[in-house]
Amino acid sequence: MAVKAILTKAEYEGDGDLQEHYVPRENVENEFVLDVTKVGSFALEDVGGLRSALGKEREKAGKLSGKLDKFKGIEDPEAALAAIAKLAELDDLTGDDRIKALREELEGQFAKKFDSDRSKLAAKHGEEIATVTKDRDGLMTQLQSALIDNSVKDAVSTAKGNQKLLSLPIRQHVRLVRGDDNGELKVRIVDADGQERISLKPGVTDPMTIGELVEEFRADKDYASAFEGSGATGSGATGSGQSHPTGSVFRLTPEDAKDPAKYRAAKANAEKAGSSLVIE
Repeated sequence: MAVKAILTKAEYEGDGDLQEHYVPRENVENEFVLDVTKVGSFALEDVGGLRSALGKEREKAGKLSGKLDKFKGIEDPEAALAAIAKLAELDDLTGDDRIKALREELEGQFAKKFDSDRSKLAAKHGEEIATVTKDRDGLMTQLQSALIDNSVKDAVSTAKGNQKLLSLPIRQHVRLVRGDDNGELKVRIVDADGQERISLKPGVTDPMTIGELVEEFRADKDYASAFEGSGATGSGATGSGQSHPTGSVFRLTPEDAKDPAKYRAAKANAEKAGSSLVIE
């Protein structure tokens, strides 16, 4: 059987077994309340006052919410208050002064919004340009790599060389540059310092071709076996950095040919003697 929280005086006096569990209710005559010891958050309390206070707060919140509904759509209360204050100022003006004030206010609002929109557009445009530039650079890198690879492959194939053995070392000396006339990408051969090399042909000052570079590798004893029908070559190069005439031919070692100063000197000597320059 459930125990009542409150007993009337008659109930209290009518059941002697329950009397020890009840105590007189404070400020209320002829009523007895169950004597309960609080454990944690559980206790026997009179929540009538709390319910009343909660009801009043809910009613108050409802009224405030109804008032706030009238201000829906206003994102910046401070700006709204400033606008109301401005209207109050305008009410004190008449005629031309009021028109002038309204015009200045509208111009100010327009300028502020224009600056804000322009900043947002500039930031967005900058992000888009950065993305496009990154994509373009990536594609250009891939294109240049493919052009160099194809040029090396074609030159080695023409010289009947071994692609696996020759492509990588030859590729290290090949660069792509833009032409001065129309910006067209062109293959250029460079030395160990990244300087463009000049053709080995007598009387020619044009850039070295990739075919000539491949022939240098053919003449190099370390790579001669990578060419079909070729063996190690050599004609007594001393490695002193000087060209050595043999008959009507000036010879230069591949190592010395990679040095721009030694190469130019050897080429000049060969041209002066009316001979050709051979790298081997």
